[in-house]
Amino acid sequence: MIKIRIHGIKDGQHDIKLSVPVDEIDEMFPEFFGNIDLEGKLRKIGNRFSFVGQVKCQAKLVCDLSLEEYTELIESDINVSFLADTTLFTLHGDKEVADFEEKIVHEDDEYYDISYEVSEALAVQLPMKRIAPEYRDKNLEDIYPFVVDKQEEIPEEPVDDRWAALKKLKFN
Repeated sequence: MIKIRIHGIKDGQHDIKLSVPVDEIDEMFPEFFGNIDLEGKLRKIGNRFSFVGQVKCQAKLVCDLSLEEYTELIESDINVSFLADTTLFTLHGDKEVADFEEKIVHEDDEYYDISYEVSEALAVQLPMKRIAPEYRDKNLEDIYPFVVDKQEEIPEEPVDDRWAALKKLKFN
């Protein structure tokens, strides 16, 4: 789990720098490996906390063009806010309060677990189209020239005339 210490800190801004192995986080996608590096600033004003920072982790991906496995550094900005209030925590539990859009934690909690937010932020940054860096600036013809040449040699088959009558139909 990725825990940020919140108990006993003074009001103001505090630098946070953590490195946690991916294996310790249950919600992580299987593409991620190594360590998750979290760096940012925790700001405390009264009972309100906000964390703004950046998270980085290596991901093992499979190229859509070549089917080669490659690694890529996935980075994401993260912004989390929460409120330390025992009364609201008792009423609402661990749910988000819709009015504030922030998490509620118990005032006596020593740490705030940011694992879910980190895994969510990294998962959103995984590329939809996964192309290895050596193929990103190339066309398919540059990668597989022999496939494109063979496609040009295939003769076109004549169109079946039985469907020609359907083309004459008009829908009004």
